[in-house]
Amino acid sequence: MAVLPLLLLAAGRSRRFGEQDKRFTPLPKGGEMLPALIRRAGKAGAQAFAVLSESDRHNNVAAKLDAPCFYAHRAEEGMGFSLAEGMRALLQHFDCTEEQLRSHALPPSLPEAVLIMLADLPLLRITTISQLINAASADDIVVPRCQGRVGHPVAFGRKYWPALCAVMGEQGGKGVIQDPASTRRFIDVSDPGIYSDVDTPEQLLALAPHFTPP
Repeated sequence: MAVLPLLLLAAGRSRRFGEQDKRFTPLPKGGEMLPALIRRAGKAGAQAFAVLSESDRHNNVAAKLDAPCFYAHRAEEGMGFSLAEGMRALLQHFDCTEEQLRSHALPPSLPEAVLIMLADLPLLRITTISQLINAASADDIVVPRCQGRVGHPVAFGRKYWPALCAVMGEQGGKGVIQDPASTRRFIDVSDPGIYSDVDTPEQLLALAPHFTPP
């Protein structure tokens, strides 16, 4: 399979994390959270794209990241808006319009699937991202599961991209995943990092003993 894009939703400002920008907080074993996830995506064989807020454009956040960046104008209104704007920007990156997507007149360069994930999963392993890449297909939604709990990244086949371009509110892609018409597949992974997100410095500190080479 060709290199798949991985969309990192990083437009939200975590007020619970204090004055420090959570995305660039140092990790216990070195590096910073968002740049570390971008590196892991590359090592797994994906091409990472970061979805940032419009205010990040003025703060030149993109200069700190080794990945293309998209800017969500409505990021303050909820994660769904960031996801939709990120997906529309991704289509433009691959020279595809939403009309082409709906009519299946697809450019040859368009990948079969996109991986989507939150940007605050510091334990996520490279091998897990690789498993999702290998399991992805154009007609399915593939969700990782560890010890009965689901998490990120989720691989959305091209069939579901029009729906992702239209999501709104706070739930992101959850509504697309839970739609009865969607074809979902679960893959079991031995990686609690798929759901170990952090909202406070204390939560990150509590995860420190679990950091291993990704």
